[in-house]
Amino acid sequence: MARSGSRKLSHCSGCRRGALASTSRHTKVDGCRSSALPRLDDNSGQILVDIDLDGDVSFDGALIEGNSVSGPLFDSAGPNAENLVIAASTIAGNSIGAGQAVVIARNACAIEAGGYRGTHLYRSIVWQPGPALLTMAGTPNPDCFQFLLGNDLGALPASTLNSVGDPRFVDPAAGNYRLQRASPALDFALAQPANSTRDIAPRVIDDPGVSNEFGPHDLGAYEIDQIFAHGFE
Repeated sequence: MARSGSRKLSHCSGCRRGALASTSRHTKVDGCRSSALPRLDDNSGQILVDIDLDGDVSFDGALIEGNSVSGPLFDSAGPNAENLVIAASTIAGNSIGAGQAVVIARNACAIEAGGYRGTHLYRSIVWQPGPALLTMAGTPNPDCFQFLLGNDLGALPASTLNSVGDPRFVDPAAGNYRLQRASPALDFALAQPANSTRDIAPRVIDDPGVSNEFGPHDLGAYEIDQIFAHGFE
């Protein structure tokens, strides 16, 4: 299913069932600038987001869960694909094709004067036991993949900025992907207040009871606070 022109997808629950999300310009999922919640769930098809034309796709504060695809979730490896940026988002509980990765990307990536080029993942949780996080020709640029927590970071160069471990969601079976108080994703990354949250709550709340790994920024789509500390959604 081709998408053309400028498009902003802020709540995509079930909106692309059985379709490919192909872009020729710009697609953005962003929680801060919409009254809707950035969530992609309950979609099925070959690829959730396929950037096969000249365009950009970015996710900020998004929750991507419960989708079923026969290929990868994200494919930005095409010869004409431009940019895929995933920041402060949670990817978990999706069904991905056998032998496929969460993300297929081209090798080149950089931050340039005009913005991002290539595929970038920052301050995010990718909890997909089984599939690898990334398939890419050549060696990924570590500057493009920072402050990540996941089940498999094997394709990425060794970096102390990323970690393998269980994010300890509150109740993923019930669709609650907030973080428990014991989550290793709490106070993990350097602060980036411009990042969104899925519930449009404040980003970067430094929890005094948690030692900062690199900074006060929680990984994933939610920033924990005392109101939601016991799992209220």
